[in-house]
Amino acid sequence: MGAKEDIDSQYENLVALAKELDSCLNVDSRGGSWLEREASIRETESERYWKTRKELEGGLSDWMRLLRKGMDTIPEAMKQFTKESRTDETGDAYNVTIYDNKNFEALMDFFDTVKGQIEGSHGILDKIANQKPIFNQLRNLRGNVLSFSNSLGLFLPENMVTIEQQVDVIFRLRDGGLEDVAAELEKIDSEENGITKCLKARTALENVVSNFVKSKGESPTRGFYTNLDLAINKGMADKKQRNAIAGHYSFTSKIIHKDIEANTRNVNFAITGIFNIVSSLIT
Repeated sequence: MGAKEDIDSQYENLVALAKELDSCLNVDSRGGSWLEREASIRETESERYWKTRKELEGGLSDWMRLLRKGMDTIPEAMKQFTKESRTDETGDAYNVTIYDNKNFEALMDFFDTVKGQIEGSHGILDKIANQKPIFNQLRNLRGNVLSFSNSLGLFLPENMVTIEQQVDVIFRLRDGGLEDVAAELEKIDSEENGITKCLKARTALENVVSNFVKSKGESPTRGFYTNLDLAINKGMADKKQRNAIAGHYSFTSKIIHKDIEANTRNVNFAITGIFNIVSSLIT
């Protein structure tokens, strides 16, 4: 199971547990919002309440650790930012964080929202400790959770591409008449230099896009991004994929141009991502 599927699946399990936990409570219906009302454990549900609470607290802890693991796996080069000092309308100064990668900035926003709702003051863990109902609050996080897991997918292609997956992609390329692309990808494992590996992977992606453009009767240009736009407009992929493909191409190019260190982690990230992109484009 991939990171996105794991995050989404565990979240749904937690929502179900939260609903069960709330069902063990008597909630005072007088005044205040649902989340502010006093609650007590139903006399007949004490055993089920404590069993469910223990499972839910452990599950929330494990789930947040999963989210943090996903964030930690993203290469540092994707997380670059600058701090800017600004002044509000009252003249007070404050600092803002400006991320170089806007997709990562959005990912951070979703993560911070989820973290605040789970672990922050008046968050779900706090309410569990104080025997407050939490189902609605956790359920209402669904949009942020799905946005987080989808955004995380832009940065986390699977950690490994198996030999079987590589062979499958290469055979499909050959069957589709893309011998030049298959040849570039086949040579990657025989290369020792990380920059050369990335160059071959990038060339393969460029050729997939330019060959698609040719197949639609158009003449590809020398610019990858122009060709990518043209190919997507001609139906190669959904427009929602454009930023992810372009961002990964840019990341790989920065390794080639030595703007990003060609260490094992960054190189594997670049190559794995391109294998996955190519695989999705030739299905």
